[in-house]
Amino acid sequence: MRYQNINTVSFENVYGDKFPVKVMREYPDYQTAKKVVLKKEDRLDEIITRRDNYGDDAEGETYRVVDHNIVEIFESGFDLAKIKEIKIPTR
Repeated sequence: MRYQNINTVSFENVYGDKFPVKVMREYPDYQTAKKVVLKKEDRLDEIITRRDNYGDDAEGETYRVVDHNIVEIFESGFDLAKIKEIKIPTR
């Protein structure tokens, strides 16, 4: 649902094939509630469902953590082991 309102444009490759693609979306500007030091085995959905973060059944809120840390996640090559801490946004 978050991507439904994003415009779709046509991308044409060097062979003339056209593909529908979504335009880059704006990332919300969240407030940071806290920072969590990551351990090698940590996973974002597990972190977000901890009682002192969002709590049980909050796996669907993981996108907030990804959006709030998108630069760090991208620069690490999507390897959480290369990130020392992750910011947990306010809900």
